[in-house]
Amino acid sequence: MRQICLVARELAPVVEVFRDVFGLEACHRDLGVGKYGLENALFAVGNGFLEVVAPVRDGTTAGRYLERRGGDGGYMVITQCADLAPRRQRCDTLGVRVANEIRYPDYQELQLHPRDVGAAMLSFSRQEGGELADGPWHPAATRSTPAGLTTSVRSMTGAELQGDDPERLARRWSEVMELPLSRDSRGRPTIALDDATLRALDR
Repeated sequence: MRQICLVARELAPVVEVFRDVFGLEACHRDLGVGKYGLENALFAVGNGFLEVVAPVRDGTTAGRYLERRGGDGGYMVITQCADLAPRRQRCDTLGVRVANEIRYPDYQELQLHPRDVGAAMLSFSRQEGGELADGPWHPAATRSTPAGLTTSVRSMTGAELQGDDPERLARRWSEVMELPLSRDSRGRPTIALDDATLRALDR
């Protein structure tokens, strides 16, 4: 799990909270998200990134998602994999639509439609050289990207997915990712990634 993206109605207050509560400073702002009607800020957390996006015009996909959710929350889980071809084939087999595709020479990403996976967008990404701990990560990181200024937040170890039917939600993510479904100590459905755990909860 290389990146978690949150969506908020307003960006500045969230950036301020992250600074005051966690000691995180924005390390990058991607002007490219403007084409989606968004502004963003990214924060380096260990070898991963925490991102917040906010709509800056009406009629955006993120804005509609905020309305459906009824407020700020999780928007996308971005995972890193070695090869996108089998991921695309798996999505085709399961009838999962690709909502957005990003293609650069060194970075490719498949963002899956949230209506087909549930809860949020699931993204499969491939970065040339990204297997290295200090390797590049196109949405934010180069070797010059500043590390987090905090010592209290060192990694992101999981993400929680909210839905009306957590069991069904977890099964869907499990089959799309081709990873086994497990249970935590409280019996809640979980999916183990290499470096993090996804957990499904009631909305």
